[in-house]
Amino acid sequence: MPINCKQIKQKLDALETAVGEFEVEYKEKSDLEKLLEMKKALQEQIHEIHKEIVREKMIDWAKDLSSFRVRYGEQIEKAIDDNIDFTNPGELVWHGELNLFNDKQVKEISKELQVIDGNLVLTDCDHLTKLPKKMKVNGNANFLACDYLEELPHEFYVSKKLFLTNCKKLKKIPDGLDALEMDITGCNGLQDISDDIKIRKSIWMYADFHLKDKIEKLKKQGKIRSINYVVRNN
Repeated sequence: MPINCKQIKQKLDALETAVGEFEVEYKEKSDLEKLLEMKKALQEQIHEIHKEIVREKMIDWAKDLSSFRVRYGEQIEKAIDDNIDFTNPGELVWHGELNLFNDKQVKEISKELQVIDGNLVLTDCDHLTKLPKKMKVNGNANFLACDYLEELPHEFYVSKKLFLTNCKKLKKIPDGLDALEMDITGCNGLQDISDDIKIRKSIWMYADFHLKDKIEKLKKQGKIRSINYVVRNN
C-alpha cells in the first residue's frame, strides 16, 4: 500500500507535540526516547517520499524536451538517475555537462536543479524564460541567443565563462553574480548591472555599449578585473 505523505506529516506533527509535552512534564526517559525514535523514522520516510516526488518531476521535465528524447530515447529515466544526485531533493546536483542546445521546448530549468557539475549549454534555447533563483555551474554557462531570457539567478556562480551573447531581453545583471569571465555583447535590453558582482578575469562587450560607464566604474572598484572590447561584424 502506498505511503500517504500527508498522513505521515500529520503523525509527525502530533509526535512533535507529544515530545514537547513530555519534555515539559519530565516523563520517563524511555518513553521520550521511544517517541524520538518514531519521529526520526517518520522524518526519514518523508525525506524518501520527497526524493521520489522530485525524481518523478525531473523525469517528466526531461521527457518534454526534444534534446533528451533525441539523445537518450527510451533511456531518459536511466539518464536522470545516472546524472542527478537526489541526496538533497531541494538542491539537486547534475553530474557532467547538461547540454540542451537548440531545444525549442526548454521554457525553464527546474527550481530544484541548482548545481551543474560541468558545462551548462543552453545556446539557442530561445523559449527559455525561467531559471532557478540560486544556481552554481562548475564550468562554462552558455546562454547565447536565449531571446526570451529576462532574469538570471540572484545567486549565480560560474567557475568559468558566462556567455550572455545576444540575450536581447535580459534586463539586469543581478546581485551575487560571480564568474571568471562574462560576455554581454549584443545584450541591448540590459538596463542595469548590480554593484555587487564579481568578474574574476574579463568582461567582453562592444566599445559603444550603453552601460560602458557603469562597467568602467565597476572595474575601478575592483569588481571586474579587465575589459575586452569586441569589434562589431558589420
